[in-house]
This record gives sequence, structure tokens and C-alpha cells, in this order.
Amino acid sequence: MITNQIIATCKRYLTNNHTQSIWEQDSQLIIERMQECIELNLAYQEAYRSTRDEMIENGSQRAFNFSEVQIFGNMNLFTQRLEYLIRVLRTLMQYATLREFVLEGKEPIIVKLDRLHSIITSKKYDYLDQRNQQFEADYEDFKARIAELHVPFYSKLYASCLDCLFLLKANLLTVISAYFCKPCDLIAQINLQQRLETLMIPDLEHKERYKAICRRLKEELAMTARLMKSGMADPPLDRNMPPFAEPFGRPYVNMDPEVLGLLREIECLDKLQCPIPRIAEEFWMKASTLKENYELLKVCTVAEFCS
Repeated sequence: MITNQIIATCKRYLTNNHTQSIWEQDSQLIIERMQECIELNLAYQEAYRSTRDEMIENGSQRAFNFSEVQIFGNMNLFTQRLEYLIRVLRTLMQYATLREFVLEGKEPIIVKLDRLHSIITSKKYDYLDQRNQQFEADYEDFKARIAELHVPFYSKLYASCLDCLFLLKANLLTVISAYFCKPCDLIAQINLQQRLETLMIPDLEHKERYKAICRRLKEELAMTARLMKSGMADPPLDRNMPPFAEPFGRPYVNMDPEVLGLLREIECLDKLQCPIPRIAEEFWMKASTLKENYELLKVCTVAEFCS
């Protein structure tokens, strides 16, 4: 039968002529091959229907009059199995990025992911056999085992109605939310959020965390403005200063005497025609600018202090 031949050819194509399992190959490559097999099934059915309709229109006595369930039943079951395996492979690829991701508290999630991978890939039967009923039974057992690994709230609320991978995602969101609730540096939170966006895991609520970051940034800006206003009205004392000391006495523009001494030495070396290091020459070329800025700052600070 043509359908059985197509299924057998697809299995050889997906397993490299029965030399590798689907778990031993590159995930992205095997997903592309499975999608090609699914598209082949659609093209096969479309070709059958178009040929049948053409024969009916031409009044052929040998027009196809077969049951589509009998013809395409096995192929449809096979493609359904492929669709499930594609979903599993994509999910494992998405969560595999967590292994290299730096996030405090991720270790329990990694352990659960390892168990998830082991349970789904260690069976001895043929995953591509659409007639194998043990696959569905193992999948249900797999979901139950994963649900038991989560906190009671999630296991009671979701174990019977949602996929176990949703539970992993909920647990991951809990870990991320716990980190963002800590009183850590705002820049560190922004950096973490930018790295979270590099993960391939969907629905990680990036928008909500950006809103929280913006709210915290607004609060820090408001606090900075309040501190600046209070500091302008009553400037704080320097560190280790006694409480009866004044905030400042008079403005002073610092110009290290060694700078002036160094400029004088370079000038003398130049007059004596002695070799001058290159860095000293560059410093000497900026001497006039340094002195002008020094005098200008003295004038500005004195004028501001007197006013």
C-alpha cells in the first residue's frame, strides 16, 4: 500500500536509515525533517483528492471510491505523532538555554528539566511507531511525575488540566520574580532583563518586568531629586567631620604644586637643549591651557562665593 510505503520512507529519512534515533540527532535538523514529512502527507492527500475529482468530472468509470479513513488513517496518526515530537523537541531546546544562563535559584529547575529529558527520551520502544499505545500512557505518567515535583499550589491547581511544561514555566517565573523583588541594584536588574530576552522561552512576561523597572527608576529619580533639594538647602558635612564644623569655609581650586614644578623642569630642559620624553612634550604643549583654566576657575569660584 502506498501509504505504508510513505510512512516507512519517512521513518528511514528521520532515523538516517535506522542508524540514529531522533534524540541523537540535531534537534533543529530533525524538526525540519519532521515538518517535511507532515507537508508530504498534505501533498499526498491533495494529490489523491484532485485526481479523484478530475476522474469524476471526466465521467471515468474507474473513479476512486475508497474510504479516506482507510487510506490516510495511519498517515494521519503518524503525522500527529510527529507534531507532538516537534513540540517536545522545541520545548527541550527552549529550556536547554537555561543551563548556560546565570540566574540565582535555577538549580531546582535544571534538575527537573534533566528528569523531564530522561523520562521522555529513555524509553525502549519506537517513538515513530504510530500504533504504539504505550507512548500515550507514558506521556500521561510523565506529566503526573512532573506535576509532583512542583509546589503544592501548582500541583493542586494545574496538575490535572495543564501541561507539565507550563508548570516549569510557572516555576521559572517564580524564580525570576523572586530575584526582581530583592533590593538589588537597578542596573543589575536591567542587565538581567536584557539577558532574559535572549532566551528562547516564550511568555516570560518581559513587558511586566519592564513596567516594574520603569516604576523603580521613577522612584529613584524622585528620591534623588529630594536629596538634591535638601542638600542644596543644608549641605551635608564631609565624612568624619565633627558636627559643629561648617559645611565649607572658602572655595579652593586645587592645583598640585608638583604640576607647576614639572612644567618648570621641562622648561629648563628645553632651554638647555636636553632630550625631553615624548609624554613630557605633550604635557608641555598643554601648559598654557592648564594655567588658563586654573586662573579662570579661581575667578569663577570666588565670584560665586562672594555673591
